[in-house]
Amino acid sequence: MGGLHVGLLLPYLEKGGTEEHALALAGYVAGTGARVSIVAPQGARDADLKALPVRRLEFVRFDRSFPKGWATYRKALRTLLEKEAPDVLHVHGGHELLAALPGPARRVPAVFTNHGYHGPNRAVSYRTAAWICNRFADRCIAVSEHEEAMMRRYGFDHRKLRLIYNGVPEPAHRDPCGLVAESPAFAEKFAGAAMRIAAVARLEAAKGIEFLVRAMSRLKEERLACVVFGDGSLRGPLESLARSLGVAGSVHFAGYVPHASAYLRGFDLLVAPSLEEPFGLVCAEAMACGIPVVASRVGGIPEIVNDGETGLLVPPGDDELLAAAIVRLSRDPQLRRSMGRAGMKRYLELFSIERMGDAVMRLYEELAASRARRS
Repeated sequence: MGGLHVGLLLPYLEKGGTEEHALALAGYVAGTGARVSIVAPQGARDADLKALPVRRLEFVRFDRSFPKGWATYRKALRTLLEKEAPDVLHVHGGHELLAALPGPARRVPAVFTNHGYHGPNRAVSYRTAAWICNRFADRCIAVSEHEEAMMRRYGFDHRKLRLIYNGVPEPAHRDPCGLVAESPAFAEKFAGAAMRIAAVARLEAAKGIEFLVRAMSRLKEERLACVVFGDGSLRGPLESLARSLGVAGSVHFAGYVPHASAYLRGFDLLVAPSLEEPFGLVCAEAMACGIPVVASRVGGIPEIVNDGETGLLVPPGDDELLAAAIVRLSRDPQLRRSMGRAGMKRYLELFSIERMGDAVMRLYEELAASRARRS
């Protein structure tokens, strides 16, 4: 495996799951001895990228200046191809990057990983991605059975599809108490809580944090403390909602915290109330930490969380049933412990970075060998 040179192409380098996945994969692939080059714009994850043993080439994000983005992206690809051209190019999420590959790059086998599309125009995004991938990609990775079904539904060539579950590194361990010390009233409640709850999400509508806040308002007598890791356009409205519902003292918005999963071992429960979710990386991260998950029965989450075994699943957008699931685990520490153990076992079997990385590396080797036979 060590002789490969892999080019990873990202449309942005911000704080989402696509970047989390791609950077973890880059670290794993580099750890096998393969060379890794990453073509990506500047963004919030620059420091994480600089910590990896990879070559980095930059371009301007297409959504900030399409003409400049197109020109700088194609220039970066030509630079990448000039010396020691990659054996495989792997595009993450941005099908426009696949469409914009310069001519010489089209002779390199291309992989596209679909990280899911959200919002009212998602059908258009899926169909556009299918049209592009059917013409320019050699293989298309679906990160869950749910996403594979969506890709088939919207016209991806089934012969190119490969199901490879996302994998996550086992998180480090950091004490979350320091994160809440800035809020003395909350820190006291956090220290004395009957159950500590974590949520890790972008604060946008699709992540459903509103329903967690509403669920907490139903559980005021339960001595619970919840920390929400993440930032986004809804942070202000969500904090206002918590105040209006009388739970500002038990729900702490920590903002964006790099590597938030490292704090999960300091919690008793992860809640993921998403309305849409292609996979659900944070659910796998919680299971890797041995804590149970309460999550929405949506997208790829039911493939990660075994309802009643590694956690509890509820309908999306139902704060009453979400509250019932939370209080059930709050009142049953033994159930939490058994679900945490089962979750760790399932993580090791299906969602470790090693399992995912090995599967992706086998795909790279397959495509590189096929290209060599054609040469």
